[in-house]
Amino acid sequence: MEPELVSEQHLFPPTEGTQKIVPLSILDCTTVRFALTCATWIYDAPDTEVAIRAADPKHLEGSLDHTLASYPQWAGQLFWNTYDPTNSQGHTHRHGRIAIKYGAGRAGGEPGVGFFVVKLPVPVTTLVPSAAERASMNDGAWLIDEQLPSHALLSPELVAFQDNVTHLGVPGVSIQVTQFADGGYAIGIKMCHALADAASLVTFMHDWARVNRAMAANAPVPTLDPVFDPSLLDSCEAGSIDASKPDLTIVERARQLPLHRYDWFLSGGPSCPPPLLPFTQPPPDLDISHDGAHVRGVPCPWHEWDMSVPVRHTILHFSAAEIRAMHVRASAAAEEQRLSKLDALLAHVWTCILRARQLDVDETAFIDVTFGFRPRLGLPPTFLGSPIRLTAIETSASAIAEPATALPHLAQRIRSTLDRFTHSACADILHDLAHEPTAQNIWATFLGRRHTLMTSWTKLGLYNVDFAGRGEAPRYVDAMMPASDGLLQVSESAPGDGKVRGGEEAAEVGDWTRDGASVSLHLRMDVMERLCKDPLLRAYK
Repeated sequence: MEPELVSEQHLFPPTEGTQKIVPLSILDCTTVRFALTCATWIYDAPDTEVAIRAADPKHLEGSLDHTLASYPQWAGQLFWNTYDPTNSQGHTHRHGRIAIKYGAGRAGGEPGVGFFVVKLPVPVTTLVPSAAERASMNDGAWLIDEQLPSHALLSPELVAFQDNVTHLGVPGVSIQVTQFADGGYAIGIKMCHALADAASLVTFMHDWARVNRAMAANAPVPTLDPVFDPSLLDSCEAGSIDASKPDLTIVERARQLPLHRYDWFLSGGPSCPPPLLPFTQPPPDLDISHDGAHVRGVPCPWHEWDMSVPVRHTILHFSAAEIRAMHVRASAAAEEQRLSKLDALLAHVWTCILRARQLDVDETAFIDVTFGFRPRLGLPPTFLGSPIRLTAIETSASAIAEPATALPHLAQRIRSTLDRFTHSACADILHDLAHEPTAQNIWATFLGRRHTLMTSWTKLGLYNVDFAGRGEAPRYVDAMMPASDGLLQVSESAPGDGKVRGGEEAAEVGDWTRDGASVSLHLRMDVMERLCKDPLLRAYK
């Protein structure tokens, strides 16, 4: 299904002035090779005059222009900062550091934000079942890759580092508005992960939607307050970030945390997939023979991840009652440890994945959980960038031998591991990463038969993004991930009544499960088939 291109252009903030150059944070730099941060908000047809005006692509273009005044860096040019092996220019000029220049617009050679408008000659209802239908079909398992062409709802243009290499002359952010045959529409955004994690992306979408509906209703445009200051994060590191050598005591503390250290420079050879071989070679200008305390990591276990095997993408819906039952079961055995509903849900899904993968009883398995630095370091929730890392939560396949104890055991493992990442632990991690020979060499996760990579989009208000001002929630929010074996993403399910959750109701802690949870899961096809047939998948129904 090919969309029909209506228009394409690149937008810039309304005012242009002196160009600024801002180095991104060390955590931003570590995410350059991550998959793009992508999501698409899909809406039913508007049915009022104001809502129809709000959904018009020209109106969306105008409100985006206005919003970019508060996000000018997203129209800028990402580039590799100059490498200074003498360290005389500080940590932002170490190897693998990214910076962005912005503020001068076209005159400064900046790429702007891509803005595409396309048409798809099908009604939105044929691509996305209703929330009730998704929850009931196939016992709550929606085979999304058979119905929704996610890639067709995202801009076709290349964005910075999408292919891990190209960045000059291409935007860091690109947006597509898709118009469906029945009047429904979708707004898809994709961007370089170094610019934004899920929280940053959703913050932007909330801001753009607020501006859009205010302009459509001829109401005062709200003041936006995103925080773009990468140095604020770097300043939280534990030692001296600009020192010529790391503090070995801090490094030792950081290395004792449950973190993977898969080393690209040790991962070449015949088992490495050919497209990835270039990243296993140290750059010619980088000397790693004298990296001091930074002991190399371990090779990537390429034999565990067969990228040629087809992968199935399924959305699993779990009701609020199911999640509550999981939480009760996990908490009953936790004694004084406080478990979250997400801990319990993750433990249940991970248990099912481990069974479906049929690992040997003595094999070690990991769920690599993304955790954020904002709350741990006291950064504002509107802090922009990718202040995230992944922890390695370990178990053995034998842990699921007894279903009655598997859920509480794994939930406690998840919680106790995440609780280790305190303010001081995160500060130690920043110091260690800042003194790495290059920012992208250590990979903190893996995929394939023993690894599950989990990211949470909960409590972000995905279904509160209302462009039209009708109070209607999106029909579906597609947080698109690459088709890779072991990717797991959790978010709220769409509201059962189709309404956005506003005010205090949206802010209630833990309320994200009231409409259930949507678990987006990528597994090789044979494993997914076994998982969906597992009677224990719905043990809490």
